[in-house]
Amino acid sequence: MAFVFSNQMKIWKVKLWSPGSNQLWRKMHNVTELIDMKTMRDNMQKMMKSQEIWLQTANRKSVMSNVPSEQSQLPSKFMSDSLITGVIPLSTGGEDKLKYLNPYNQVRFGRLLEDLDTLAVACCYKHNLVPGLAAGEVLVPRAIWTVLVDRIDLTSAFNDVSIDEDIKLTGHVSWVGKSSMESTIQVSQRNSEGVDMKLLEAVFVMVARDPVENKAAIVNRLHARNSEEKNILELSRNHQALRKSMSDESLLKTIPNESERSLIHKIFIDTLDSTATTFKVRRKPADTIWMEDAMLKTVRICFPEQKNIYNKIFGGFLMRQAFELAWANACVYSKSRCITVAVDDIIFRAPVSIGSFLYLSSQVGYTDGHRMQIRVHADVKNPKTGSSHTTNEFHFTIERADKSPVPVVLPKTYAESMIYLDSRRRFEEAMSIWRSSQ
Repeated sequence: MAFVFSNQMKIWKVKLWSPGSNQLWRKMHNVTELIDMKTMRDNMQKMMKSQEIWLQTANRKSVMSNVPSEQSQLPSKFMSDSLITGVIPLSTGGEDKLKYLNPYNQVRFGRLLEDLDTLAVACCYKHNLVPGLAAGEVLVPRAIWTVLVDRIDLTSAFNDVSIDEDIKLTGHVSWVGKSSMESTIQVSQRNSEGVDMKLLEAVFVMVARDPVENKAAIVNRLHARNSEEKNILELSRNHQALRKSMSDESLLKTIPNESERSLIHKIFIDTLDSTATTFKVRRKPADTIWMEDAMLKTVRICFPEQKNIYNKIFGGFLMRQAFELAWANACVYSKSRCITVAVDDIIFRAPVSIGSFLYLSSQVGYTDGHRMQIRVHADVKNPKTGSSHTTNEFHFTIERADKSPVPVVLPKTYAESMIYLDSRRRFEEAMSIWRSSQ
């Protein structure tokens, strides 16, 4: 997803708090001027068209010559500079409300994922400003893409979200590298007592690119204005360190630890047929399901309707498709209505081009009581060449709505065992964060 920001286009109707204020998120949720998400997306489309025209102009390289080459030459920004608050106007009803309605008369989480992606990118564009290019109709020559959804953690209040009350999304840039940024978003809804209830918090990681030279683009630095912003910056730096640590400890790079190896061996022994004197004959215990039977697959044709100006599919659309497949997989597996608990590590490895075939494969990777950890793998195939490659990985924690236990999923092969352990790690982390937020 990419668009450009110009101060000549009155896109962001946001009332910022005073420079000396504190309690950052509380101030954010007291914003009085909102823009609905549909209008935000429409304005983004207009700005995308403006950037497309700019990319085709003959003097674009001369314009780029005015762009600073060093980060120190760009003005530093504060979190308030990137603040945007959007609203999903469910209380007004109408045709748009139907887009957010699921079969159980509740909010459609997949649509909310699209809005989160929209707002995360918008915050990053609002954070960045190139001196000398903000006047007139000259637009900022940056393209910003989502590369990772670090976490989306839902509170217990999300289970009581109303389809008849507006939902508010408030976000800002919370960390900045040289060409990458982190956007943090909180989503809330006012309850029947007039209190804004936090529904979820999301962390997105974005990257800026030079659309002319197709290389990394520097972004404005981020400074903290007060102690609250310093705490948010420190938390975001910890996110960076944790992401690196988890990457280093990935099962694709290291062997399972001792307790994990013991667990896999126990599953193997417990599923051997005791009447056969061989390691090859397996039996499935009662109330269990083999992982190979806990999958759901689909394919999507990538149409221009969901494209950005670079002829790629929007990240929010991919997230919605993956989540809805995972949710369907959870419902089929548990034979019950399911609700979402957390979203973890949505990785965008490569862009998805228009006209390609998007293969989505959902797998129940781990179960614990009434909860399931589900992994969705996305491959793209070029119908002309037949070549394919992985573009995305998605991880969701979903639970059975009636809280009754689901069948225990069991791995049969070594590859499935690695998926099982990886899913178990993600599940335990999600549950730790979920419990601390309640």
